[in-house]
Amino acid sequence: MSDMLSEKLAKFHGLVLSASSDLGKVFGKGMSRAQIAKSVRLTGIGLPESHFPLFERFNGQKQSGLPVLPCPHRKWGGLKMCSLSLMEEWRDALIGSEWMYQNCGIGRELSSSERVRSEFWSPSWLPIAAGETLFRKERRAVNTELFLDFEPAVGGSRGQVVYQEVERVVSADKISPENCTRTVIADSIVDYFEGLISMMELGRIGFQGGKGIAWR
Repeated sequence: MSDMLSEKLAKFHGLVLSASSDLGKVFGKGMSRAQIAKSVRLTGIGLPESHFPLFERFNGQKQSGLPVLPCPHRKWGGLKMCSLSLMEEWRDALIGSEWMYQNCGIGRELSSSERVRSEFWSPSWLPIAAGETLFRKERRAVNTELFLDFEPAVGGSRGQVVYQEVERVVSADKISPENCTRTVIADSIVDYFEGLISMMELGRIGFQGGKGIAWR
C-alpha cells in the first residue's frame, strides 16, 4: 500500500503542477517518515504507516490557497487538503464538538451509507480534506469533508474514503437541525487517487481558475 500510495500521489502532484504552475505554491513542505511517525505517536491519532506517504511528498496545503481536490458532489466548491497537524486538530475538535451539540440543542439529521457507522463522530475517522460553500442570500452553508475510516461498519473496508456533507441554515433567531450525509466513495486512499488521476487524464477534472482543481 505505501509504495502504491507514493506512486499515485506523485502522479497526482505532477498533474496538478502541469495544470497550473501557480498551484505548486499552495502545497505544504513534505515531512520525513521519522517526523510523521513521531507526530502520530505523540498525538495517538492511529494513522497507519502505510498512509504516511500522504504527508511525505507534500504536507497538505495552505488553507489560503485554491482547492486542489474537486468535491465529489459537483455543485459545491472544491476541497483543501489537510496537513498532518490540521488532521490532528480537526479530529480532536470534531470529537469534542459532540458535547456542544448535545448541550446546546443543535440537532443533526444523519443519513449514512450502510458501510459507515451511524454515530456523531469516531476517533477512527481521520479528515484528509475539507471545503465550505456559502449561500449568503439563503443564509445557508454546506461543509464538505473527506475522511479515512479505519473502523467501518459491517461490509465496509478498513481505510475506506468517506465523503461527508453537512448542510445548515444560518439564522440569528433560530437553530435549525443540520442535515448530514456520509457516502463511501472509494475502498481505499489508493483507489481514490487512482480514480481522480483517471478523471484528470481524461480532461474531466482540471484547473478552473478561481475554483482551483474542479470538474469541467
